[in-house]
Amino acid sequence: MPLWMPDGDDGAPDPGAGRLGEAVVDRITRAIVEGELKPGDALPSEGQIAARFGVSKPIAREALRDLAAIGVVHGQQGKVSRVRGIDARPLRRFYRIAVGTNARGMQEAVELRRVIEHQVAGLAAERRSRTDLDMLDRIVAMLVATRGDIPRWIEADLAFHRHVAAMAANRLLRFQIEALEPLIREMMGRFNARETRGEREWRETLDRHLAVADAIRA
Repeated sequence: MPLWMPDGDDGAPDPGAGRLGEAVVDRITRAIVEGELKPGDALPSEGQIAARFGVSKPIAREALRDLAAIGVVHGQQGKVSRVRGIDARPLRRFYRIAVGTNARGMQEAVELRRVIEHQVAGLAAERRSRTDLDMLDRIVAMLVATRGDIPRWIEADLAFHRHVAAMAANRLLRFQIEALEPLIREMMGRFNARETRGEREWRETLDRHLAVADAIRA
């Protein structure tokens, strides 16, 4: 058995836990975060997990389902469960459910990104490398070249914010930006589809991006 698996009764869940499978979920997620389990690694069978943690097979099965639901384990009926890398997918699903499709929810998503990005840009300015700045220059050139071309502009705009988040070198902040991206893409598509934007509006939007890029470089 792998080192992260307990020895028999030593792994029995705390009786005070809300659910019997909580100790199983906690132990496996901790092993993933600490690198004992890596993306692609196979997990033991339900029976092995149940025996080692001192729980029933249905509880072990529920724990594996919970791990799949939060996006850290991938499993299919009749196949071994495998570890997935930690990424923004669980947050992306949460935001989609929380925001829904109404205008108020979309506006809240935009406001949240603006609050987060203020701090993200500050960290990016402190931590960026020469390679980061070279990539930033290429993305800024894409923004300049695609101004007025709505589909291409949206992709360049999202790439800009994604790269600024990467420069900040903070996984949790990067996950937040990535998780909000599908909603922001949808919002931008709606806005640009119903609004006629003149040259002044395009210039103002571009200038805001250029100002952020200049601040990061400086």
